Amino acid sequence: QQQQQQQLSQQMQQSHQLYGHDPGIELPEECFLLGCVFAIADYPEQMADKQLLATWKRIIQAHGGTVDPTLTSRCTHLLCESQVSSMYAQALRERKRCITAHWLNTVLKKKKMVPPHRALHFPVAFPPGGKPCSQHIISVTGFTDSDRDDLKLMAYLAGSKYTGYLCRSNTVLICKEPNGLKYEKAKEWRIPCVNAQWLCDILLGNFEALRQMQHNRYTVFNLQEPLTPSQHLISSLLGKCTVTFVMLKG
Repeated sequence: QQQQQQQLSQQMQQSHQLYGHDPGIELPEECFLLGCVFAIADYPEQMADKQLLATWKRIIQAHGGTVDPTLTSRCTHLLCESQVSSMYAQALRERKRCITAHWLNTVLKKKKMVPPHRALHFPVAFPPGGKPCSQHIISVTGFTDSDRDDLKLMAYLAGSKYTGYLCRSNTVLICKEPNGLKYEKAKEWRIPCVNAQWLCDILLGNFEALRQMQHNRYTVFNLQEPLTPSQHLISSLLGKCTVTFVMLKG
């Protein structure tokens, strides 16, 4: 069956030169990455287990996608961790869509192509290992499940320390809502309380946020999509990867 899927992918790419994906067209789950051509930056250097990269490539190919060894003209996506690399700069010039392994994991779980829509889906605006939040000890409140997990990972990527509890040594509390025991204690201890947009902005290059915790942008809570990044910080990363195609019967 896997061989049939790969043959279908090869035949359709040869017939239509599918270098993009039209979200208006429903593709079978087994080949939902059809038309997507990936190049990979950053991750090969960061991986301790080199076999993991080969696994990524196999999974992409098994779902109809293609992985090129370098950023070629036919590539639709650059899978990268950081916005600081020559390959990223090239992808930006050529209007490729720049996304992370977290986005790839999301679409693989859904078995459906969806646009990047969370901060972790986009490469960070500093080199791998950069730590803009190295002086911070972050805790969160009000978030559950995948949102909480994402915030913990975002705090780690930003170079901060994360604590599941809140104590006087914490430097910031990320809140979903302005209530609860952690929130009340943070107010009592004069620990700044911000929304998740504060951390999203820092990861994506708005380092002024580090000095603007009291800005009204970061003190509005109960956001419908708290982990969705600001459009102006990601518009250049979205590229132009959609090519409309028609699937012919027979």
